[in-house]
Amino acid sequence: MVKRHFLLFIILCLAALLVGCATYTERARPIIAAWSSGDLNKATQEVLKRAYRGVGSKDELVWLLEAGAALRAQGDFTNSQRYFD
Repeated sequence: MVKRHFLLFIILCLAALLVGCATYTERARPIIAAWSSGDLNKATQEVLKRAYRGVGSKDELVWLLEAGAALRAQGDFTNSQRYFD
C-alpha cells in the first residue's frame, strides 16, 4: 500500500514538473487513472508500452524512469533496475 502511494506521488510530481509538455501529460492520464483505481498491473503495462514507444523521443528518460518505478512498486526489482540503469 505504501509503495503504491509513493509511486503515485512520484508520477504526480513528474506530471507537475512537465505540465508544459502536453504530450507527456496526455499520455500519462490512463496511467494515473490506473494507479488511482489501484490497478497496479494495468498501470505498469501502460507505462511499459510508453517506455518502448518512447525510445529516441524527447520523453524517453521520463518513460524509462516511470517504468522502473512501476516495476519496483510491483516488487520486480531485477527488471526495475534495468530501467533505472
